[in-house]
Amino acid sequence: MDHADVLTAKDDNLGQLGATPTCRRTVVPTDLAARWDNLLRDAGHDPAVRTMWLAEGLCYYLTTDHVTALAHQAAVLSTPGSLFAADNFGAGLLRLPAMADTLHWYADNGRPPPFCTDEPADLCTAAGWHSATLAYPGAGEVDHRRLRTGPAVVQDSTMRTYLVAARR
Repeated sequence: MDHADVLTAKDDNLGQLGATPTCRRTVVPTDLAARWDNLLRDAGHDPAVRTMWLAEGLCYYLTTDHVTALAHQAAVLSTPGSLFAADNFGAGLLRLPAMADTLHWYADNGRPPPFCTDEPADLCTAAGWHSATLAYPGAGEVDHRRLRTGPAVVQDSTMRTYLVAARR
């Protein structure tokens, strides 16, 4: 699920690489800031089947209300045993001097700032998910030996990225 133009670009890139799916791939063009549950059901999603939801690189582009609605709607469409995972920036990002121009653009265009939170587990719980856990990029439990010289885990939220996972 994503904007139609983003999905088209992804399909073009996959085609140029000669990549072919090894599973059933269903593309659902939608605006994730709007209602998308009926489109997903129409595409064949069965809420009775366990689902893994992944909101990777997405939340920052939505508002707090949209992220909350997305997590809630995913919970409604999920049976016990389903998983929800997302990454998001800590709220300190919005206080960085380098973000000033971006935040002015949002304000000048009547838009709320991008979604950032230091409480992503609470957001998941409020949306109907349970057993939310947090991890941080570079931390041992999520590194899986991919980072050759992993960064130290940032202890203050200014530059923290949260990885949150929750169960239904």
